Amino acid sequence: MQKLRLLIGSVAALAVLAVAGLLYIPHADAGQCLSSSVMKCGFTSVADMRNKYNSDDTPGTKNIYTYFGITSNVVNHYTAKDGTVTKNGDVYIGNEKVATGAMTADRIDIAGSNRAIKHSYNGTTFYTRTTEIAPNRAASAKVIVFLDGNGNFAGAVVYDCGNPIKGHPVPKPQPPVCACNLDTMKVETVDKSKIDNIHYTTDLSKCKPVEKVQACNLDTLKIETVDKSKIDNVHYTTDLSKCKPVEQVQACNLDTMKVEVVDKSKIDNVHYTTDLTKCAPKPETTVACNLDTFAIETVDKSKVDDVHYTTDLTKCQEQVCRVSDQTIITINKSDFDNSKYTTDLSKCESTPTTPVVELPHTGVSDGIMSVLGAGSLVGVTGAYIASRRNTR
Repeated sequence: MQKLRLLIGSVAALAVLAVAGLLYIPHADAGQCLSSSVMKCGFTSVADMRNKYNSDDTPGTKNIYTYFGITSNVVNHYTAKDGTVTKNGDVYIGNEKVATGAMTADRIDIAGSNRAIKHSYNGTTFYTRTTEIAPNRAASAKVIVFLDGNGNFAGAVVYDCGNPIKGHPVPKPQPPVCACNLDTMKVETVDKSKIDNIHYTTDLSKCKPVEKVQACNLDTLKIETVDKSKIDNVHYTTDLSKCKPVEQVQACNLDTMKVEVVDKSKIDNVHYTTDLTKCAPKPETTVACNLDTFAIETVDKSKVDDVHYTTDLTKCQEQVCRVSDQTIITINKSDFDNSKYTTDLSKCESTPTTPVVELPHTGVSDGIMSVLGAGSLVGVTGAYIASRRNTR
């Protein structure tokens, strides 16, 4: 009877602990259908977990998972493997530790929770805590562990209750790789973390033996042995003739009009010429009349020969009548324009006007007397002529 009572007491105690959430129940058994579970009754497989997550079977599951960094992409596309989470916060896949410092969440504040903190995310309330609830908690719980493309821990969820797990990923050791040591130019097997393209690169061609060639250094004009990669025809060329001694000549710098000693290659008759007369002092010039064109020009004084050029500028000038105002002016013969000028100077002579003869103005009485006097003279003359006729 006493044994029966002890057995009944033990079963009852275990039931209380299970209801309180103080023990993990392996996922092979029934899940924890408790109010504290994030995903009610948990799940039995990866497919079951994904179905319940995508349908948000227990409302708010997606919000809590997202808060833990476990997004839809993580749930549906990341690699999912079975593992365990321990009460001291370590996450394992088999014997490999993949995360530390694990934290989880419940929908209610469980009595005895270690540092439980209340949160609300997108209208869903939950409590975060460490993975240890009480001293008598089971040592570990079964979880599904999510791994990213590099095989690193990205989160986990507990089978029995669907509670999410986050933690600090344990860096996975990188397999060694063959690399070119850019300092020694030798191929080595090194940790992948050393690849920085400064000291190590996976481009093994960088460690190939460097081909050497003789080249002309176009800056110093000396022949050197250099890496073939330096041949650019700007600083180095394989045309060794470019380093031959340069022939120098006297030349006239057509820009400065000075005689200089320059490389013969500079002779281009644009900036330099070997015609030193181009740099001779400029001849004396004078203003002269071009007897061929009748234009006044500035010419070398030596050209004045009174045949083609003369300093008598009047030879290039002439008097013309400017038609516009009938004025006689002197212009350069080269400026003559039939529409403006004519050599017919008579076109500019003034037309004489017939003078108008007027009687003197001496007053009214004088005018009357003049008329009377003239009339008397006419009368006397008439009488004389008549008398002569009668005598005949």
